Amino acid sequence: MKHLAKIADTLSVILFALLVADVFLQVLARLFKISNVTWTEELSRFLFVWLIFIGAFTMIRRGMNIRFDLVEDVLPTKVWKITFTIGNICSLLFLVVIAFYGSQLAIMNMTQLSPVMQIPMGLVYAALPVGAILMIAAQIELYFKLMKNRGENLAHSSSD
Repeated sequence: MKHLAKIADTLSVILFALLVADVFLQVLARLFKISNVTWTEELSRFLFVWLIFIGAFTMIRRGMNIRFDLVEDVLPTKVWKITFTIGNICSLLFLVVIAFYGSQLAIMNMTQLSPVMQIPMGLVYAALPVGAILMIAAQIELYFKLMKNRGENLAHSSSD
């Protein structure tokens, strides 16, 4: 998982750098009234989509996804484990649906080309299943990590 995280982090940095360079080029083109760089707007949109889904993997892996920590933290351990498990199952089911239908969407749109850059839209839509699969892996890793940490915290607090 560490190697996958390193790849995702590197890819996020590359995508972000490309996005910044692309938007900077857009600004320069508008400033100097250069009209033949219309592809920059489309590219920035596509880079942003990929950046969101790769970045979501990193956020989940670091435990920075949206959760009700304040409510969960005050629950007794048994209740916490149940609610935490139910929440994770719901998240995983959602991500499985995104991965399944996202892959179908990507495959169906491989023949459709983007209006300006003429690249297959399936490559853009592939961010959905790729990101969802990465997020599933991160969600599972985070689940076991937090379940273990909650158990260890309970053991340490009861022995004091």
